[in-house]
Amino acid sequence: MSISPMSPLFDSDSSGQVATVIEPSPPALHWALLLLIDLVTVGIFGIAWSFVQANFARKIDCDSKAMLWYEWWLGMAVGVAAMKVIFGSATVGQNVGLFYGLMYIACFLFYQIGNFSIKRSLELHYGSTGQMERRLSGRMMVFFGQVYLQYHFSRIAKRKRAAPTG
Repeated sequence: MSISPMSPLFDSDSSGQVATVIEPSPPALHWALLLLIDLVTVGIFGIAWSFVQANFARKIDCDSKAMLWYEWWLGMAVGVAAMKVIFGSATVGQNVGLFYGLMYIACFLFYQIGNFSIKRSLELHYGSTGQMERRLSGRMMVFFGQVYLQYHFSRIAKRKRAAPTG
């Protein structure tokens, strides 16, 4: 496995001289607003925002697999929901309940692996430059995943806005 961040984009002035490195801006939505909108929309906004975060991780780390894990998570969640609608409670049995339980566990694991993939990308890209802590908390990732990531995205975006341009 190679650790190779995407090559930075460069901006040039009128004389053709390379002046500055243009780095993608992280999603700057405040974490509390994310949590509020996610609660109001009953999780639908959170699903979409997960893909926004994964897309940003892909921009700073071309080896990020967060988008793939989130696609598996969403596909499996939709599949389980569809099976429950189709079969409903008509099929009663211990094996069916076990199957649904295993599918829910797989959904949870895919989501967490996607979150940790974004965490890895942030640590590689921003941790090496000193723009954020070297390591993010694993416990916070498990319990607050998307909101915890957004907290760090907001901090990075705030620092970028406050940084002097020159």
